[in-house]
Amino acid sequence: MFNFKAFLFMATLCLNASAQIEPELDALTQKMIGTYFTASHTESVDGKLTGCGLEFAALTRDFSTKKGAPVKLSGSFYLRPLPQKGLAYMVKLGGIDFQPAEAAFKPANIFVRSATGNTPKNALPLKSDNPNYALIVGAFDDDVTSILTSIVEKKEFVVGFNRKKGQLDVVATIDLTVTDTKFIDGDALRVRSGKPLDEFMACNSRLIQLAK
Repeated sequence: MFNFKAFLFMATLCLNASAQIEPELDALTQKMIGTYFTASHTESVDGKLTGCGLEFAALTRDFSTKKGAPVKLSGSFYLRPLPQKGLAYMVKLGGIDFQPAEAAFKPANIFVRSATGNTPKNALPLKSDNPNYALIVGAFDDDVTSILTSIVEKKEFVVGFNRKKGQLDVVATIDLTVTDTKFIDGDALRVRSGKPLDEFMACNSRLIQLAK
């Protein structure tokens, strides 16, 4: 799996060396931008299926409040049945800043959408079991259907956050074909597979039947 510690070490060397090396740091950062990990996850209680999820991590840049500094996002997108209400979606998202020092933070607002779709309406914030993560849940609507269509057809979706209400959003496109990233000789080499998406869709087929 991609070693963020190695990236941090190299970035710190560049920052501490001189201003003349900053373009090299920028080029290094740009190579790392994107998804570095996705995995499917199936949840059950007492043997009964209760959730189908995609877990992920990605590196993006915060031009909203951090002048383009890299920020790591990690989280999940789940579908879960609600008693007598059909299916719901759930998103969990947390961030880590790398400058001036590694620091985890909880976003103020988070969302998910397709690349060209709208953000689903009426998402409700919930308390996460991890204080550095934000958590939302929402009912199915056309915008959630758009997300699932994007997952199936384009193998991607978009997550976003802001640090304070009213600030510009920071977004990242999650490439669901990326299952691992290796940092070799200054390059991020992404390992790809269709397995996580296949497992997620197979799980959803079972979940939809149970929700009827």
